[in-house]
Parts: sequence; structure tokens; C-alpha cells
Amino acid sequence: MRRHQFPKFSEEYSAHWRAEGLWSDITLHDGFDTTVARSPDSVAIRSAPELISKLEKVWGVKTGNTYGMGETIIHTMTLPDDPDEKIQDTVGQPIPGAQLKIVSQADRSVEQMPNEIGEICFRGPTLFVGYHKQTDLTEQTRDESGWFYTGDLGFVDEEGYLCFAGRAKEVINRGGSKIYPKEIEDVISVYPAVRDVAVVGMPDERMGEIVCAFVLPKDRSRPVSLEELRTFLESEKVMKYMIPEELICLDEFPMTPTGKVRKNSLWEQARDYKKSVKGAIASG
Repeated sequence: MRRHQFPKFSEEYSAHWRAEGLWSDITLHDGFDTTVARSPDSVAIRSAPELISKLEKVWGVKTGNTYGMGETIIHTMTLPDDPDEKIQDTVGQPIPGAQLKIVSQADRSVEQMPNEIGEICFRGPTLFVGYHKQTDLTEQTRDESGWFYTGDLGFVDEEGYLCFAGRAKEVINRGGSKIYPKEIEDVISVYPAVRDVAVVGMPDERMGEIVCAFVLPKDRSRPVSLEELRTFLESEKVMKYMIPEELICLDEFPMTPTGKVRKNSLWEQARDYKKSVKGAIASG
């Protein structure tokens, strides 16, 4: 593990930590004073490479990715001297005092090899005591050796950098094929007509689930069509089974107080949309 030399805070240094959605919104406005910004970091999950590049272009400063959650605070982070591809494609390496391992989803006693996706596990001094009045949940998410099982999926590359794949409960199972929403979201986010995107599984009688993309158009007067989005994704060589089969345009996403998209709310909207379409077909 590398020893990290963190800069001292002074009038010449300002670090900013925000969820990905908030950084995306900030880049759309010209009214923010960014002259004191030195190190904007995106927290919780890996930001799309497009957003990382945009922050560096708009602010002219080095940015990075940080991974963590309320239960662990910060787990891993990229550093300014990391290679650009590591900053854009990973969430860095464990911070001092934190330990990281990836275990099999089928058997938590089996540790995954480099580049094998599994559940991300944390151990360190910042681990929370437990869930308030939920002893069963606390016991389900940790073991007697002090490891906390995050419910997030990812893998560690050969250099020890963590690559975030998504929440285990958000993985889309399309006819037996596992689809990680973050992979599709990163590609769609590059499409010029899209301001933001969130991908969820939509219930489907034949496939079990299909891919549904919720999109915030940059121009609210011009909704993004499924046909144009599919054409773009095909040009980007996205595998056919990963391309969205449904598209829903919104003005805004339902958000948590910390700036994260409420995926559960979107999943419910996708389910209700499917039911309404099915009911319209039946009544017609």
C-alpha cells in the first residue's frame, strides 16, 4: 500500500467533495467562483470519464474519484499524481488504515482474483458501530474478523486500483445475462443531447428484465428518442443485449439529500410504466 502525503490546508488550497450529480450540475452553470478550487473530488462512486474531463477543462485543475459510504466514510481514492487512465477509470486505492478485498457473491469466504468482479469489502478504523436498532442487518453485513460487506460490486486491477461496477441489487438480469448499469450510463452520458442518465431494470415477462434508460435532455423542448439513442450506442459498439429497450425522459431525477439518484424510485416508475403500457395494449 502506498503512503499518502496529503497537502496542508491553507488559503492556497481548497478541496471540494461532492456527489457526481452535483458536479454535473455545477459544470452547466457559469455563475460559480472556481478560483479557489484546487482539488474537486467526486465521492461515493466512480464518475463518468466525460465528467472528469469536463471538470478539468472547466476549472483547469486536477480532479479525481473517491469511493465510500456513510458506513465507512472514505474507502479508496485517486491521487493527483495517479495516471490519467486510473483517475478516469477507477476509484483509486485504499486510504491509509483502510483495507480492501473482493469476495465472491456466491461464497463470501472466497476472495476474487484481480479483474474478477465480486462484492467490495471494507475493514478499517472508520467503520461505523452498527445500524441503529437493526442488529440483524448489522450482523448480515459484517463478520467476526471485522470485514464489512458493502453490497457494492467491483474488482481490483493488477496495480491494486478499485474499479466500481455498481450496486449488487441494481444489476440487471436480462434473460440470464448480467448487465451493470454504470457501464451503459457512462457511454450514454457522452451523447451530446443528454444532460444526465440513470439506467435501471424494467420488469419483462419474457426476459425477466430489460434495460430502461431514464434521461434528462439538455434541451427540455427536444426529448431524446429511443431510436437516436440506440443508433448512437450501436456506433459506440455497445453489445446489443446491453442497449436500452425503453427510454423515459424526465425534467429532473428524484434525488437523495446527498445528491444521489434514487434508483428505487426510478425502478418503481419503470414498473408502473410497463404496467400502463401493458394495460393500454390489453384494453385496445
